Amino acid sequence: MRFPGLLVALLLLASFVPGCAVREPAGRHSWTVMVYMAGDSSLSPFVDKNLEEMMKVGSSGNLKVVVLADRLGEGDAGMYLVRKGELEDLSLREIWIKRPNELETGRPQTLQSFLNFSVKNYPADHRMLVIWGHGNGWKGAAGDGEDLLSLADLRTALSGFELDILAFDACAMATMEVYYEVGTAARYIIASEKTVPTAGWPYGEILGRMPGKAPCEAGKTILAGYMKAYETKAKDPEKFSIVMSLLKTGTGLSEAFSGFAAGNGTADGSGALRFEQAGFADLLSVVADGNVSRMVNRTVVKLGRWNNPAGSMDVSRACGLAIYCPESGFDDAYNGTGLAADTGWEELVLRSRQ
Repeated sequence: MRFPGLLVALLLLASFVPGCAVREPAGRHSWTVMVYMAGDSSLSPFVDKNLEEMMKVGSSGNLKVVVLADRLGEGDAGMYLVRKGELEDLSLREIWIKRPNELETGRPQTLQSFLNFSVKNYPADHRMLVIWGHGNGWKGAAGDGEDLLSLADLRTALSGFELDILAFDACAMATMEVYYEVGTAARYIIASEKTVPTAGWPYGEILGRMPGKAPCEAGKTILAGYMKAYETKAKDPEKFSIVMSLLKTGTGLSEAFSGFAAGNGTADGSGALRFEQAGFADLLSVVADGNVSRMVNRTVVKLGRWNNPAGSMDVSRACGLAIYCPESGFDDAYNGTGLAADTGWEELVLRSRQ
């Protein structure tokens, strides 16, 4: 006996199962990993440390690692093809530069020209872009000094590129604002909703495990390697508890959140899970909406959480995404974000306090 109605229902349900539900076609699954290192800041000492980790693996037939790196000071920028044990210098003539011999990583033109060069010269089945540097959620990331790439800048720079993974080796970039603004730029996003240790990713552990893996599985491998490095104290955790998310885009979360914000819902921040950055809170600790909650569960493919025994922050309630929801006041600059303009989130928060 056949059950066509049941079969259709099961197929529809399967299409919404979180994780790597869609089978990728067979192939080499080669990767080009592009790392945009905005190190003209307090993070400058970690640029070369992370490059050393990348050189433990280097590029191969199925993996190309291309880095654009800026350090603190003038004339110390470089672009490299990372090889095992060495860096091959690449010409900066291909990169947009306003001042001679000095990158401005806070300009979208710089990121866009780096992507153009990498995609043209190092084709592969899959592409991952790592944004490396300081991050501050809705305010942006990867700045040059205090000049961050805004979310609008990121959207502009990433437009037209088909990325499989957009990753942030930066603080507080797994937020609803980031997901809403740049979620269409990649199939998956890897980021943390809170502060991350300055030691960054364990590149030597994760890069060599990417070739041969489809994007979702590669993302899971990266997240697992990251969590292991800190849980086993292979990297200095600086007493930070760790949260890292692998997010799938195009799940309907943005639409669900817009619907919630347009309704009569409230944002209760009184018992919110809050992080080191002022005003940031875990999304589901302030938004009590069944549809948003269901979409978050579909979006968060894999979630790593670790309560550092040397620290004081309990992250066991973290859902994998944060949102700007200050306990008092509201930064006027927030209205420049796409989420604020399209959903009226500020008005909802202020109304909920009354």
